[in-house]
Amino acid sequence: MLLYALARPLAQTLAATNSSVTDLFDPTTGKCVDIDGCRTVSDIVYSCLSVVLICTWVAIHPNVPEVGKHPAVVLYDDFQLMVVALLAPELVIVWAMRQWFSAKKIAEKYKKYGWGMQHAFLVLMGGLTLYDGEKFCGYLWEGRDENDELHEKYWNQITKHHRKVREALGRHEVDGKEEGEKDEGHVDDQPTSDQTHLLSNPDSQLPASSEDHGPEPSESCLLEYLIANGYITITEDDIQDSISHGDILSKSIAVVQTTWFLLQVIARAVEGIAITELEIVTVGFALLNFGTYFLWWNKPLRVRRPVRVYWRQSEWKEKSESTESTNGQTGHGAIFKGISALAQYLVGSDDEVDSAVELFFLAMFIPLLVLIWFFAACWAVLLGDPDTGQKTAGSRHKVLFSTRLKEEPMRLSVALFIIASLFGAIHCIPWEFQFPTHTEKLLWRVSALAITAGPSAMIIMLMFVGAFGASKWLQMASIVLALLPSILYVVGRIILIVLALTALRDLAPSAYQTVEWTTFIPHIG
Repeated sequence: MLLYALARPLAQTLAATNSSVTDLFDPTTGKCVDIDGCRTVSDIVYSCLSVVLICTWVAIHPNVPEVGKHPAVVLYDDFQLMVVALLAPELVIVWAMRQWFSAKKIAEKYKKYGWGMQHAFLVLMGGLTLYDGEKFCGYLWEGRDENDELHEKYWNQITKHHRKVREALGRHEVDGKEEGEKDEGHVDDQPTSDQTHLLSNPDSQLPASSEDHGPEPSESCLLEYLIANGYITITEDDIQDSISHGDILSKSIAVVQTTWFLLQVIARAVEGIAITELEIVTVGFALLNFGTYFLWWNKPLRVRRPVRVYWRQSEWKEKSESTESTNGQTGHGAIFKGISALAQYLVGSDDEVDSAVELFFLAMFIPLLVLIWFFAACWAVLLGDPDTGQKTAGSRHKVLFSTRLKEEPMRLSVALFIIASLFGAIHCIPWEFQFPTHTEKLLWRVSALAITAGPSAMIIMLMFVGAFGASKWLQMASIVLALLPSILYVVGRIILIVLALTALRDLAPSAYQTVEWTTFIPHIG
């Protein structure tokens, strides 16, 4: 109905509109003579950019940055996500859908421990990490197969430590303030940080009897064992108040602003007032934004550091001096370190760049590497979890696009097909709009068709890859063929955005007219 309302000709209304436009503008100079009934190009750009900013920054809920990742690399990852959301917004909602399906499964499984969707999303985004004092052990993912390395290395140590704490409590019946018990896990003067939680308090969190023990090793992953035995006690209020940088009010304001923009565009279509190409592009963002907000409504927003799960507290006072010295860098040293870390990240090297000459040559290739990594990021989101098979804590992209969805439901693929087609169809609305030149109109039509058909072609190719995955040559050929429509799609998106901006130089007179909201409100006279 929205597409019909925006695209259909309104002959009867146009006649009335033409007379009102004549009253608003000077026939000789073409300038607006009624400031209350007109808007400027800057007004159009501002309203559209504000919605695009919401869709590409505010609505995006990135996963937690990897432990030890340099702030410059984290900033680059945020920029990369923003570019992906700008050029391929369908991929963001696909990512959100996968995480939502996965979070539903986790929340259902851990409901007996009082967990909800916020807990599930926190796990999916790499928000729970296991620590031995100040030593980072690894990420706590859901599922035994996701934790094989961590499980094998620490399971025996943690269970043995847990039994010793319980035996000590049973023998002494004290409140955990003795020095010996502090070494076993209870610390009252723990570090004060909104990202660091004491999750191993033997006084109040550990089960009181052997019957209340968590699941047996054969039937549990490490995450479930730590939850069941009181090592993880974080509540939804803790997540909302101390970890997430967004609340219901801020999200609601963004939704209201997006809704207001859509209402204005619909009202312009109903009144027969011209709609700009930039507004049509923004409508596509806004509609996808509602889906993203719904799917990520319970996901913590922009968590910068994961929650630390301490299974043994005795070493927390041993602060790393190297970390302090790194954080203390200022000026040129910090800038050099940041560029060096970003170059390392893009090149994929673990060797530290310590020469200005070496850094200069690496920096020359950064634009090309950024372009390659953009397509790699889009491909990673499209294929699903790119890192399921990588268990090492330092592996790249372990957390950036994590969804932990092993089996993709058929309804998700169908939803992706429908969303991609509708998003492309929105850009076909200006098929008969006024453009400054015929060439620009032709470019718009070709690009709109490319972004409408491109995602469908990619989905068909990916389904073909899944059906004939046994043949490596056939799989490689299908991937190469799927890359072609993806490249055409990105080029088409860029052309549409550029054309939407250049079209502002020659707008129809009614495009400057504002909506008369009184016509939509029942009144007398």
